[in-house]
Parts: sequence; structure tokens; C-alpha cells
Amino acid sequence: MTSHNKPATRDNVVAAWWEYVETKYDLFLNMMSDDRIIDQTDPETLLAYVQTQRQQLENEPFPKKVTDIRERLLAALVNAEQCLTYRIDDNDSQFQLRFDLAKSNVDALRLYLVQYGIVT
Repeated sequence: MTSHNKPATRDNVVAAWWEYVETKYDLFLNMMSDDRIIDQTDPETLLAYVQTQRQQLENEPFPKKVTDIRERLLAALVNAEQCLTYRIDDNDSQFQLRFDLAKSNVDALRLYLVQYGIVT
């Protein structure tokens, strides 16, 4: 019997990893695309969620082929963590700056995904 297993291509690895990540980080990704979530949710609750997600992402093994995408997601989580800390401290200008940085990190992440044909 002959094995027909093909080596995983970079695109397949990225797509499989993103499928896992997208479901796990769905609330965070929605938070970054809908300002109302941050405005309508207790910032301390969101901060605890983002901190947990960041720590999990930092500690999870990942395929080397997704390093660039993972780094964008991690940067977005770090900036979101900072923006929520500033929201709690009532520092609106720093909140907005970090929120915009987190959104730009997510935009960069999505650009990588577009390049791989994972999102359009």
C-alpha cells in the first residue's frame, strides 16, 4: 500500500493554524473591529480576558511558518492590554493611541491572511 500523504504546504499550515486561532480569539478580533464592544463592556473584564489570551498565545506552540502572523496577533494583544489599562486609568489620549495601534496590528495580520488567500 502506497502512502499518498503530501507534505504540508506553507499555505495549508497557515490556513489550519488560522482556523484554530480565529475561533479561539474570536471575541478579541470582534473587539478590534467593533468599537462598541470596548465602550459597552467593563474594561477590567476585557483586560483580564486580553491578558489571558496574550499569555496563552505566548505559551502555545506554533508552526514556524506562522511566525509573522503570530507576532502581529501578539502585538495586537499587547497593545490592547495597554489600551485597556489606560481606559481603566481614565487616560483617554493614551487609550486611543494604543487602541489604534492594536487595530493596525490586526490590520497587518489580516493583510498576511489575504496574501495567503485565507481571507478576502
